[in-house]
Parts: sequence; C-alpha cells; structure tokens
Amino acid sequence: MREEYIKHLIALYQEDLEDYRELLQRMSSYYSFLNGTDDTDRPNTENEAKDIFQQKLQQFAAYREQVFENLRQRAKQAQDLQAKITSELGTQWEIVALEPHLPAAVYSELRNLVERLREHMAEVLELDAKIIPRLNQELKEIKSELYRLQNSQKTKNAYESSGPVEARFIDKVK
Repeated sequence: MREEYIKHLIALYQEDLEDYRELLQRMSSYYSFLNGTDDTDRPNTENEAKDIFQQKLQQFAAYREQVFENLRQRAKQAQDLQAKITSELGTQWEIVALEPHLPAAVYSELRNLVERLREHMAEVLELDAKIIPRLNQELKEIKSELYRLQNSQKTKNAYESSGPVEARFIDKVK
C-alpha cells in the first residue's frame, strides 16, 4: 500500500513540475513583453498598445491563477498522501526518513523531483520579483496619466463658459 501512495505522490510531483515549467516559460515570455523585447505584437497606435497590454495582462493573470489553483489542489492531495504514508511508517514526513522503506530507484526519483520542484519554485519567485515591480511601474504611469487627464478636464471646465449667453433687452416702454 505504501508503494502505491509513493507512486501516486511521484505522479503528483511530476504534474507539479510540468506546470511549473510551463508557468516559467509563460512568465519569461510575459516579462520580455513587459520590457519591450518581445517582437510578436508590435502595435501601430497607442490605443492598440494599451489594448494589447491589457489583453496580455488578463491572459497572464488568468493563466497564472489557474496554474496556482491546480498546484493548490495537488498540494492538498500530496498532504493527504503524506499523512497516510507517515501514519503507516509512524514517523514525521521527511524524504530522508523514507530511504530505508523504499527501493533505491524510487527514493532517488522522489528526491530528484522534490529538488527540481524547489528549484522551479525559486525561479518563479525570482521572476515574480522582476515582474511585480514592472507592473507597479506601469500602474503608476497609468495613474499619473489618469490624474493628468482629470486635471486638464477640471481646468477646461473652470475656464470654459457655461453656454451661450441669452440676449437681454431693456424694455423702455414702461
């Protein structure tokens, strides 16, 4: 039974690893888009550039949320499996504690998967550290542009006449 749990855990970790690889690839692509080094979509006008930026941001955010939701679900499944394994072994969950209970090939595969997952998680955090400040910078630029437009509208309204003035005549007959 324990071997079945381990095999299922390895399968979950492999799916996680594949999701992290795809996420890293998409994050790298999006980061190059943010920096302007991506040549796939060159807009002709400023409005097109804004539309493309908004579209790519929405796609990236939706994909990222979906991947993290999948990772959360698999992490919960992995925790359940880890609890079952530790209850059978009577020890705490540590990969090193599994070594005497597993064949060498299975233990090696599990250990390598965990190491690669940690590396990919660290790479995702690294790219996050690059992407988030860049998005914050874009947000500040958008806010300043909005503020500038609002102020110009206020100034226009302050100096603009309220409409055509009606002609007033004095009635001298009275």
